[in-house]
Amino acid sequence: MSDVYISLARKWRPRRLADMVGQEYVVRALQNAAQQERLHHALLFSGTRGIGKTTLARIVAMLINCSGRDSGSAEPCLECDFCRDIMTGRLTDVIEQDAASHTQVDKMRDLLESAVYAPARAKYKVFIIDEVHMLTKQSFNAMLKTLEEPPPHVKFILATTDPQKLPATVRSRCLCFSLLPLTQTQISERLQYILTEEKIAYQPAATAVVARLASGSMRDALSILDQAVAHCGDELQAEDVRRIAGDIGTDMLADILRAVASGDGSAIDEITNRHLAHHVSFDASLARLSTLLYKIALLQSVPNAATSDDIEEVAIIKEMATVLSAEQLQVLYEIALRSRQQLPLAPDEATGFAMALLRMTLFTPTAALAPPVSPVSRNGSNAAAKSSPASAIPSAAATSVVREENPTPWQQTVAQLDEMAQALAMHCIVEHYDDKGVQLVLDTSSSTFANKFLPELKTGLQTKHGEDFVVQLRIGTDDAASVARHNALLEKANATEFSRNVQEAFPNATLQADSVQVVEQSTTQEQE
Repeated sequence: MSDVYISLARKWRPRRLADMVGQEYVVRALQNAAQQERLHHALLFSGTRGIGKTTLARIVAMLINCSGRDSGSAEPCLECDFCRDIMTGRLTDVIEQDAASHTQVDKMRDLLESAVYAPARAKYKVFIIDEVHMLTKQSFNAMLKTLEEPPPHVKFILATTDPQKLPATVRSRCLCFSLLPLTQTQISERLQYILTEEKIAYQPAATAVVARLASGSMRDALSILDQAVAHCGDELQAEDVRRIAGDIGTDMLADILRAVASGDGSAIDEITNRHLAHHVSFDASLARLSTLLYKIALLQSVPNAATSDDIEEVAIIKEMATVLSAEQLQVLYEIALRSRQQLPLAPDEATGFAMALLRMTLFTPTAALAPPVSPVSRNGSNAAAKSSPASAIPSAAATSVVREENPTPWQQTVAQLDEMAQALAMHCIVEHYDDKGVQLVLDTSSSTFANKFLPELKTGLQTKHGEDFVVQLRIGTDDAASVARHNALLEKANATEFSRNVQEAFPNATLQADSVQVVEQSTTQEQE
């Protein structure tokens, strides 16, 4: 039996409180209670999978039954018969029950009936009930009285991944400990220690990849590590770990962001093919992309923030923080989240992923691409309006949906639409808007938006105003409809004496195009 391989998750399961990783406050409370002989008769450990709930329950069972523990010690001796039998599951006085497979009230009654009998060998009879939230309401009711006032030789230790499903009457009878997911640094350091003890060569970057894939679970990390060691052979390498886990590398993330920022469709197609060739999970890629976008936005807002422990990732974060604007990051993050939701609805995941990246290249906020409208100069000119092309000038909705302190009713409505409808609305000029309908004009340079996103715009507006709400969209290049005419109105207003007086009184004010109306009197009116 000595030649039987034991998995890393079982072999390196902590046996003392000091061996627990990442649960300092829980460990400290239990150590103090053990030293003072004040361990509660009912403990509840809650938290996500693989972070040590059942392990802590077994350690506590050893603590209270250990015959070799000195008075005032906070750790089991691990050498006495009781410790060895508990570690191997042979002590009959420590009863482990999986509530997920023993939900019936009869099972609970049998367990509680055995609680009245004294332990056969140990000092205490310990009941460890795993996934306790799976018990039925009748089972909970049956255990309430015994849980509140158990015999002096009985201890209850409950474990659950979903404490909210436990009745308040059960939680109130227990000493509750919420275990936290482990950080990537904690997992990576523990893996490096285990690999060193196992005499397995490794790249530090490889343990970092495993730690990230584990999502806070030490058991998941050790399972992935077992698989990676079997695959890699002599040395654990980061690239091999990514390959077996279907994970995306930092270099590919960088290529995605560069392709999106430059609008390179051919690069997006090549990236999608690389995903297929290396069996990379498209959902995982979008998830990592969302995380990276958050870190870039965080660096822009908090320049001194520690965004990552990965040197390569830090480099791409700093690079893209200078390329992408804050508005672009918000749009890209929103698209990444929504695309993950829509991935199962796509014809296949590759198509859904590629469309998500193409959508990112298309839905770039106009205000982020074009320079903002500058304040009116004292000579009545507007340099920004003259230097930027007409098609790049944002409409009133595009410039002030979020930034205006007192948005118009149309701007307020646009801000409530989803990203697709908002993208179209932000490229339109509003001729008329009330509760019955809206008349919009779209320049021919942006006409591709109409065919794609007009249904989303109509749906969003009719959801707000009712099914009778009329949406009229006109594609036009005449003077009244074009963006060039929009800019002309603004520049003509800039030349007026009134505007110059306003600018002198309010030097920091910005003239908004949607507030400009030039009234030209008729010849008859002039004669009168």
